Amino acid sequence: VVSPPNSPKRKAKQMSRKIVVGIDIGGSTTKIGGFDITSGRGELMAPLFVHATDPITSIYGAFGKFTDSNGLELSDIEKVMITGVGSSHVSRPLDSLPCETVPEFRCIGLGGLYLSGLDRAITVSMGTGTALVLSERGREPEHLGGTGVKQAKAIFSGLNSLFDMNFIIPEMSRFGTVIGAALSGIDSTYFE
Repeated sequence: VVSPPNSPKRKAKQMSRKIVVGIDIGGSTTKIGGFDITSGRGELMAPLFVHATDPITSIYGAFGKFTDSNGLELSDIEKVMITGVGSSHVSRPLDSLPCETVPEFRCIGLGGLYLSGLDRAITVSMGTGTALVLSERGREPEHLGGTGVKQAKAIFSGLNSLFDMNFIIPEMSRFGTVIGAALSGIDSTYFE
């Protein structure tokens, strides 16, 4: 007889997981993702996003949706790393899990390097605002500048003609900051 997936017997037999969660509480969207470091390698878990007008509602909604979608128990989560404009609203642990705030520009840089697979890059984050961050493996990312979102199109048009290149923004890039936040909580040896 096989125990149902959520039975106490089945759960006791399952190996405890080690998850580092990253949450980007933005101006209009909260993004969440994580890395499963159970095996000693950082394996990206599918990020997701939640829209809510209140940052606290948004973070709890995203956290609940992420843990439920991935079948996670609170005991599986090793760290919660938060970033973004709404991170200042988090003043206490999230469901008893301590939260560590990570500078957004660091997250943009680390997430950009991870997603691109490059060792050196200028990462552009386009959300409610736009930021340009210079990143290089082994060095702290450096904020180069930023503008309001309405000026982003003009900047990209100017960069495109100046460097004669096309900018490709993959669907996954909108999760760069949340990936960077999670990466901030992981020992770099997981990715060597």
